[in-house]
Amino acid sequence: RGLRMLAAPNAAARFAALRTLLAPAEARRLTAGEGAGGAALIAAAYARAAGPPLRRMRYADMETYLADDLMPKVDVAGMAHGLEARAPLLDQEVLRFALSLPDAYLVDERGGKRILRDLLARYVPRPLFERPKQGFTPPVQRWITGPLRAEAEALARSERLASVGIRPDGVRAMLAEHAAGGRDHAERVFALLALDAWLAIA
Repeated sequence: RGLRMLAAPNAAARFAALRTLLAPAEARRLTAGEGAGGAALIAAAYARAAGPPLRRMRYADMETYLADDLMPKVDVAGMAHGLEARAPLLDQEVLRFALSLPDAYLVDERGGKRILRDLLARYVPRPLFERPKQGFTPPVQRWITGPLRAEAEALARSERLASVGIRPDGVRAMLAEHAAGGRDHAERVFALLALDAWLAIA
C-alpha cells in the first residue's frame, strides 16, 4: 500500500491509496466491474475540497468514511435497540468552524485533537487523557483462521458473491495468497464474509 501511494500521480490519488481496502488492480482481479470506484470517490472528494492537504483529507473522510461507514453503523446500532444516538461534534456549525481552523490549531507535537485536549485539560487532569489511543480492533486474522475458517474457504464457491460480480477465481487467488503468507488479506476476506452474510438475508 505504501509503494502504491508513493507511485500515485498526485496528492488526491495518494490519499485515496491510503484509504481504500482494495487497490484498483486488486478490485479488477476480484470483481467483474472496472474496479476503481472506492479510490476514485475518495480522490474526487479530496480534489473538490479547498485549502491545505489536512483540510482536504478531513473533507474527503467526511464525504466518504464518515458518511458511508461510521455514521450508518451508529444509526443502525442505535435504531436496532431503540436508542437516539447523537454526534454533537458533527453539528453543522461546529463542522463549519472546525474546517475553517488552520492546521496548527488541530495538531501539535503531542498529536491531533489539540483544541479538544486543551479544553478538556481545564476540567480533567491531563494524565487521564494524555495517553495512547485505544481503539476497537477485532481479531479478524484469528477469526478467519479459526472459527470462520470453513466459511472463508467457501467464499470462492459462493453463488451469492458471484451474483453481484465477485469473481470466484479472484477470491481463490486471494485466499491462496493469504494462506501461503504472501500477503495479509484478513480484512479483505472478512469484508467478503460480511458481504456474503448480508446477501444471504437481503
